[in-house]
Amino acid sequence: MATIDNVRRVALGEDPPIPFIAVGVDGTPGSLEALRWAAREAMIHSVALVAVRIWHFPVNASGFLTDESVAAIQREEEEELELDLFEVIGDAPGIEIVRLVTSGATTKTLFASAEKAEMLVIGSNGHRGLTNAVIGSVSSQVAHYASCPVVVVPLQLHLASSAARSASDGAGQSGG
Repeated sequence: MATIDNVRRVALGEDPPIPFIAVGVDGTPGSLEALRWAAREAMIHSVALVAVRIWHFPVNASGFLTDESVAAIQREEEEELELDLFEVIGDAPGIEIVRLVTSGATTKTLFASAEKAEMLVIGSNGHRGLTNAVIGSVSSQVAHYASCPVVVVPLQLHLASSAARSASDGAGQSGG
């Protein structure tokens, strides 16, 4: 598995490097674009980047989870975040990256992880695999109640940058 050398782990409540930008990363296209945006801001402003991944216990397995299965879920989520970081940022020269992977309520955990942040960056959609009854509910709650400035990166930014990359890669050109 590809990894980034300058990534360290912290636990919720542990002090990350100050100053820092927190970014929610759940693997969706919107969150990956938020990660890309936050990484550029961290580089521009010479601050650390705290990548936050929040996982939830399986809905119908709560009575059957063992310490080993919880640890396995944690490891899997850490690996997924590592892959997301590598895909979006690469080896990230010049950025200190901190990885926070934890379970919990999404908005409450985002608030806690960004308590001392310069800003919190999130994508405009998320909840991989879950249907939102209210579109953008996490974005809305975070934007209204976070203790720091919030940047919600719209999915259209992701779609526009993907289209631009496809066009520059020669997509759509007829081959011979």
